[in-house]
Amino acid sequence: MKSNPLASLASLVTLILIPASGALGNWGPDQRLTSDGSSSLTSWNGAWCVAAADSAVHVVWYDFRDGQWEIYYKRSLDNGASWEADRHLTSGSIQSTFPAVAARDSLVHVVWAEFDGRWGISYRRSADRGATWEDAVRLAVSAGSGTTYYPSVAAEGSCVHVVWQDSGPGNDEIYYLGSLDNGSTWSGRRLTVTDDPSKVPSVAASSTFVHVVWQEWPSSACEEIHYLRSTDLGLTWVPEETLAAGESPATNPSVAADGSVVHVVWSDARETAGGIYWRGSGDDGATWKMSASSHRGRGLLGAVPPWRFPPLMWTLSGSTDATAMLRPTTPDRRTAG
Repeated sequence: MKSNPLASLASLVTLILIPASGALGNWGPDQRLTSDGSSSLTSWNGAWCVAAADSAVHVVWYDFRDGQWEIYYKRSLDNGASWEADRHLTSGSIQSTFPAVAARDSLVHVVWAEFDGRWGISYRRSADRGATWEDAVRLAVSAGSGTTYYPSVAAEGSCVHVVWQDSGPGNDEIYYLGSLDNGSTWSGRRLTVTDDPSKVPSVAASSTFVHVVWQEWPSSACEEIHYLRSTDLGLTWVPEETLAAGESPATNPSVAADGSVVHVVWSDARETAGGIYWRGSGDDGATWKMSASSHRGRGLLGAVPPWRFPPLMWTLSGSTDATAMLRPTTPDRRTAG
């Protein structure tokens, strides 16, 4: 069963946030962030469309309000109590989609997929909590005539890590770029070399560790969740391992890390209606706990940092509206998988 990213364009895109205190409760009403009459969409993969540092909250999405897909940004400087006006991060005749954001102190990093006759990954940063932005930089161009989709970004200290999928080699593969100087210079490598499509990556970082997950589709089996890590800021990589594989598709993974604790969540069809599954590691990804099911859903948007248990975020589908909103939720069950 192959996932179709275009199916999300007709769905309600709802961003679901879990409180950083670890205790679910004391939530206010939904806050509608866009009202332009066009589709406002977050990325299909397990990348972050929201980031927070101190009291600043940063949100990115792509929008068709001007007749083409462009990247938009919005921020709050008071923990979401009030929001500034929408801002373009892209403009012109270039189609820009699938943004992701990371924030660390006053620095904000945004990446997205871009098509100007050839697919590539672009990057833009702010050094003053999103007040002003440096010019966009093209980080990568497709290795061939293929497409570059679904970038994900993580920031830790002065290090920035970006992953994405590229079909240029003739097959979807996962690529990585890292910066040790807050995005001024970059170096990287291809992370996967396989005949099986590798898609929708997600990246997290903690200390010198970089964690990457993606879905892979072996020709003789259902989609699987694969994991790869670096212990030295992306310079070298430990051999990949499979976190989820079976008789049902496992798709759209997302990863989060805090200290030595790593969480991975994904969509899994082993239940009739589909479900959200989790695996965790307490030793920087060296070993992993058995999977657990949290909630029926589809189209995972992102895992949040680990607290007392792994809260989740996912999309809600079935509406003809397509407006980015904030909405809290409480997972209603967790059973061993």
